[in-house]
Amino acid sequence: MKKLFTSIVLISSVSAFAFAPSIAGKWSIHQNIVGNESDQECTIAVSDNKISGSCKAGEKEIPIKGTVDGSNVTWSYDTEANGGTVTLTYKATLDKEDKFAGTVDVAPYNVSGDFTATAAK
Repeated sequence: MKKLFTSIVLISSVSAFAFAPSIAGKWSIHQNIVGNESDQECTIAVSDNKISGSCKAGEKEIPIKGTVDGSNVTWSYDTEANGGTVTLTYKATLDKEDKFAGTVDVAPYNVSGDFTATAAK
């Protein structure tokens, strides 16, 4: 019985991981941070659960880094705002192939907002 239970748990874990949507690709991201809305395009690559790529805000191409843990994703990048460097950190749970949403935190200002990502066409 113990072997049967272990086998079921293992198969369930592998199945859930195998069917998790992928974040790899091009995304149109709309964000709202304390009432300030903006859009950007991000190109995301995944290798060994590590996220790399870039986001383009305005004319700047900014490198990103992050991680994938099952269907949970986190990535961040540094940019300039108000004469200083800020770090934007995005967190989301993937549940669809062509759209996902989550939160974005801005350090060192300790403010946050939300974002929606849609697969770029």
